[in-house]
Amino acid sequence: MITVDIATLKKLIESGEGNTVEFQQAVAKDTGRTICAFANTDGGHLIIGVEKNGGIVGLERAKLDDLQQAVSNSYKICSPVPLTQVGTVEIDGKYVLVISTAKLGDGVCYYADEILLRVGSTNHKLTGPAIEEFLRKNRVINFDWTRSSAKLQDVDTEKMKKYMNRRSPNYLFDPASEKALKNLLISLHLAGENGDFYVRNGGVLFFAKHPETFIPQNKVKLVRFKGKIPVDVLDILVLQNTLVENIEESLAFIRRSTRKSYEIKNLEREEKTEYPEIAIREAIVNALVHRDYFSSAVVQVNVFDDRIDIANPGMLPTGISPEDLSSLGLGVPRNPIIYQMLIDIKVVEGIGTGIPRMISAMRDAGLPDPEFRQLGPLFKTTLFNAFPNQAGNLNVRQRRSLIYLKDNSIITAPQYRKMFKISHPIAVDDLNKLIKLGLVKKRGRGPATAYVLAKPKIKQ
Repeated sequence: MITVDIATLKKLIESGEGNTVEFQQAVAKDTGRTICAFANTDGGHLIIGVEKNGGIVGLERAKLDDLQQAVSNSYKICSPVPLTQVGTVEIDGKYVLVISTAKLGDGVCYYADEILLRVGSTNHKLTGPAIEEFLRKNRVINFDWTRSSAKLQDVDTEKMKKYMNRRSPNYLFDPASEKALKNLLISLHLAGENGDFYVRNGGVLFFAKHPETFIPQNKVKLVRFKGKIPVDVLDILVLQNTLVENIEESLAFIRRSTRKSYEIKNLEREEKTEYPEIAIREAIVNALVHRDYFSSAVVQVNVFDDRIDIANPGMLPTGISPEDLSSLGLGVPRNPIIYQMLIDIKVVEGIGTGIPRMISAMRDAGLPDPEFRQLGPLFKTTLFNAFPNQAGNLNVRQRRSLIYLKDNSIITAPQYRKMFKISHPIAVDDLNKLIKLGLVKKRGRGPATAYVLAKPKIKQ
């Protein structure tokens, strides 16, 4: 929300009415309509005491307190009440009221029973399909809560039993009892009963015999390409199963489509994967749980020689950018019912730490941070198996040192030696190799020698 000083106010008046500015000569009974419309769109400033053409008529000074109260009363009909700041500004010897309204963000502000948006310089009342689309976009309607066309006979009791055994091993499950099945589904918020029994979309995603019959967009397309561009296909898998099955089968596809190596530790052979299992699991779970199921688009997983791209339909919550995810995670579930179902079987933790854990796992493996991008209506996560220009020749110490340099800008040979508990000659040899590859450069001489990232910096 922006507060206005005299200079800003003059500029707003000069620019005229628009998406975030409206003029009114006096307080009207429906002044709250404009405030509600601002809250549902991009926020804005309502300036009272100004004509439509921008002429300042002003308000009586003695009545300013009463007028402010009238403004407050005008938007009390809004639900929820928008966040506003009401102030009086004297401009050219005349008084005007300025009501600055903040954008609501997720959710919707109702004016009585109306939903209003700001379109240009007018308040637009939503009707028909536009209402549902707006509610979806603002996460007032959740897909997993919405009623599906599935019936009780479309539910797979074996899938229910398997889930409940995993969630509550001591739960006594009676698949032969229709009443027990209904009660369980209702208690899990996967079904409802309002005159007749119905299964919600969340129930379809978890327990339907054939989820694709009711939710055709519940699809994951996985492709293993040869090389680094999407041309030559080596393997392909299309999944349309329940949510848990889609997650597990996606992970299995990635495991068999990526490289493995083995190290001998303590006389035992230890498997080393190309990507950390934690990072892959978090990326897949996020893509399937937080996707926009109202969209007809599918989740696409592309495995290349140098990376894995995972794209799902869905926009980040209002006010959150991809750059924020490393510290904030994804704490606002788009589909809260299925999210809770996965929490209950410990597939997700439910505390918004998935993305930070993914980043940490990649760093521990000496790999670049995941890349997060919002590409229009699609959200894309990319996991890299090496740093650019690395050519697969760096050891874990060198990879971790590049990550260290990204955060700390400088490292010395003694620091490198201490960090990895190695000899000085090995430390110098590692650093010299990084110099030859053009990844770092040396500064200073003798005891003052230090190493920094080469320009341009590594892009992650």
